Amino acid sequence: MDLERRHFDEMLLGSDGVRAPYAEYQKWFANEDPTRLSKKSKEAEAFFRRTGITFNVYGQAEAQGIRPAMSRLTPVAASSSK
Repeated sequence: MDLERRHFDEMLLGSDGVRAPYAEYQKWFANEDPTRLSKKSKEAEAFFRRTGITFNVYGQAEAQGIRPAMSRLTPVAASSSK
């Protein structure tokens, strides 16, 4: 099994393209500067840590109960068809 198939990618359909709920986001994301995105992600993480914003984590034995809000750069999009 190759690395691509070892995890679920909520945005991409492998070589088949992008899932519909992410289509507009992917267009924007593809044109963004990776250095700028990294900088913005670090700024957001620092802000959340300074202000103390956290989310409870339920159902994960390895979790300690809370985690910083910014654990991912890309948002989760849902489709009513899934």
